[in-house]
Amino acid sequence: MEIEGENPSLKHNVKAFWNTTPCGTFLATRKPGTKEYFAEIDRLRYYCYPYAYSYLPKVAGFSEYAGKDVLEIGCGVGTDLSQFAKNGANVTGIDLTEAAIELAKQRFDVMKLNGNLLTADAENLPFKDNSFDLVYSFGVLHHTPNTQRAINEVHRTLKPGGKAFIMLYHKTSFEYLTLLARKAINPSRWKWTVQEAINYETEMNKNKDGPTNPLTKTYTKKEGLNFFKGFSKATAHVYWIRIPKIGKYIPNSLTYPLSRLIGWHLVIEATK
Repeated sequence: MEIEGENPSLKHNVKAFWNTTPCGTFLATRKPGTKEYFAEIDRLRYYCYPYAYSYLPKVAGFSEYAGKDVLEIGCGVGTDLSQFAKNGANVTGIDLTEAAIELAKQRFDVMKLNGNLLTADAENLPFKDNSFDLVYSFGVLHHTPNTQRAINEVHRTLKPGGKAFIMLYHKTSFEYLTLLARKAINPSRWKWTVQEAINYETEMNKNKDGPTNPLTKTYTKKEGLNFFKGFSKATAHVYWIRIPKIGKYIPNSLTYPLSRLIGWHLVIEATK
């Protein structure tokens, strides 16, 4: 299976999967669309083991774009985008799926936030050149077949001097090794390719009879930075580590330094 480049049928499958379970909703238990539901999603994302991305609010700079034009690609149910909006940014969010955008609109309504939310494809953004001060995408562009084309669109829609903040999954990481280990110790998966195992393990779906995740790509730092050759500057750092079973008992003071070496989140910040 070709996973890097033009692949309309694969993109169709990607959309079908994420329409089934919009990103960030898998563990949520409150009534969808309510203020309590979105508060629960926020808590799970930023504070609750094992998926707490506690580093993200500081590193992403949610409070640094007041009055600026911010685009999030793959906004899901608007969790991160609402953080920018609460801090005064002029926000636009796009997602490949109608289900996510519907929930994102409900979030912005119940939180009384302003934002432009629409269904669109990361590889073909419906915006003019030089439109945004920041283009943000967290854990999304490794799910689209033509990642290079999507990042070219990031560059095109950024204003001169604008910033990109993009997270891709990191191949040289502890998490990648655990994914391989799960394949090795589960006989039912021995016939799977490594790619099939990575796809299955990296994303969850509440609908057990529905489609499973069709595509998750991983990159080394060098491979990730190679996508950004058209930018004037790009840097890469890694964050977030999950240690199965015992991770919740290990203090952040110990896991954070380790995450900066072999973390799962490859964060690339680039300037047009």
